[in-house]
Amino acid sequence: MAERQANPRPVRWRWRANPLRRRSDLVEGWVLLITALLMTVGAALAGVLAYQAAQDSARQQREALRPTSAKLLDNAHEMSGGGVYTGDSGQEWAHVQWRSPDGDTHRSTAQVAEGSEAGSHIRIWTNAEGAKVTEPPGPTLMAFQSGVFGVLVAGAWSGTSLVLCWGVRAGLNRQRAAQWERGWAVVEPQWRHRTP
Repeated sequence: MAERQANPRPVRWRWRANPLRRRSDLVEGWVLLITALLMTVGAALAGVLAYQAAQDSARQQREALRPTSAKLLDNAHEMSGGGVYTGDSGQEWAHVQWRSPDGDTHRSTAQVAEGSEAGSHIRIWTNAEGAKVTEPPGPTLMAFQSGVFGVLVAGAWSGTSLVLCWGVRAGLNRQRAAQWERGWAVVEPQWRHRTP
């Protein structure tokens, strides 16, 4: 039994010189190569830049807020309407009061440890105007959220690259089909006359 010999001919890429290669084949080869680069290098770069932008934005937001000491105005369980127990978290809502940097007094409600007594102090977060805001995420959560954002941007980049590639290839396929139709319209009558 004769052994099979490896094909010594090099792999022929779409952009190599070839008498059967059409201009659209060359364009398609470059489109596929560019799409592959956009989906690998481009998506990775877009993801890293999005991650860094999200980190910077979150850091700036955190720096614009400040922790403030707030005083409980009533016992957590004696809050008007009864303390609202939030599941098994061991937290209740209570009325609190604090002063903003300009000296104004503010009041709101905040979650406090169950059974907290009036007059005790808790930490809340305020903005530049002294209004109570949600506590900003810590470094770990900030990194996780930025990472998710980076992955989503990289995925969107890759998806957009694929859609654009598909659109260009669909246009090239329509162009090739039209060329085949024109070529067949020239050749088909000649073959018809040869049929007995």
